[in-house]
Amino acid sequence: MPTPWLPLLAAGLGLWLCSALLVPLGLAMTAGLGRRAGLLAQLALCGAMRLLVAVFALQAGLFELVKASLIGTILASALLGLGLAAFVGGLRHGHQYFDREQAGMATTLMVLAVIALALPAIHDGLHPGGPRNSGAIEALSLAVAGVMLALYLLSLYYDLVWQAREAGRQPAIASAAQRRVLVTDRPPLSLGLLPRALDLPLLAVGMSLLTLAAFTLLAQRFVAAAGLVLERDRGAVLLVGLVVAPLAGNAAEYLATIRAGWHNRMDLALVAATDTCRQVALLGAPLLVFGSLAIGRPMDLVFSPYELAAMAAAALVANLVAQDGVTNWLEGVMLVGVYTVFGLALFWWSVPF
Repeated sequence: MPTPWLPLLAAGLGLWLCSALLVPLGLAMTAGLGRRAGLLAQLALCGAMRLLVAVFALQAGLFELVKASLIGTILASALLGLGLAAFVGGLRHGHQYFDREQAGMATTLMVLAVIALALPAIHDGLHPGGPRNSGAIEALSLAVAGVMLALYLLSLYYDLVWQAREAGRQPAIASAAQRRVLVTDRPPLSLGLLPRALDLPLLAVGMSLLTLAAFTLLAQRFVAAAGLVLERDRGAVLLVGLVVAPLAGNAAEYLATIRAGWHNRMDLALVAATDTCRQVALLGAPLLVFGSLAIGRPMDLVFSPYELAAMAAAALVANLVAQDGVTNWLEGVMLVGVYTVFGLALFWWSVPF
């Protein structure tokens, strides 16, 4: 293995450990602050940690790495995280059931995101040779980002406010609405290492901020190491962006998804996976586009055909899983198998180690 990969993988392991700490910390905040406040705190922390790597890569001018990491996070959540949740939950509980209406709405947003993100690439294909990250492509990317951000804010309002109001009007379905909130019992990764004092919300918030600070330092090292790898091999950008970066920086989401499946809460696992995809596509990508203007390095939303095909496949698979309202361990194996095929294709696509 070439030397530049060792610092990259070491920093990636540190990112993974920091992200994994957010599982018990997030559960503690949810229990101490209440469902809505705790859920918002988890979304903010997970989103901030996910965006940190992309922001540092943006500052370094690694646009293709940024865009590949967005697609890679969607792939890992919809295929790997959800697949492992269905696998472990299916082995332990057999068939697992979930709310098809909620899952269908989340997967529909994924399909809309695929369509929106494909438009700049289609425009670029119809007008080849034009300037990238500027001109008409930049204007179209900004317009698409604005629409996607509006969709995300409306979907968040629907989840946190509208559904709660509807559940209050119809007590008979209140229990079903409550099932969509992330479980808060027994953090599975504490292993006795985290004190029970985490039940204090202020302490949990403080430890979360310390974890975020450590993650920030490691993110800078990760991006610096990624830059060295890409200087040596530009063809590795998809491998680093689609596989290494998402797996390193999003452990909290994947572990929360798997945990929900293990506890026979496949509805929560599906919501956790699709929420990550929704946050990346409808919030992360627009914020990075607008943020790139603020730092003077405009970034468009033109993705490669491979990235668009991979995201479309993830959205299609998520829709197929959500159609019947039931999963089993074999479906989980198939999802993980599809993700593995993508990873192997990227490995052989890149220059051999």
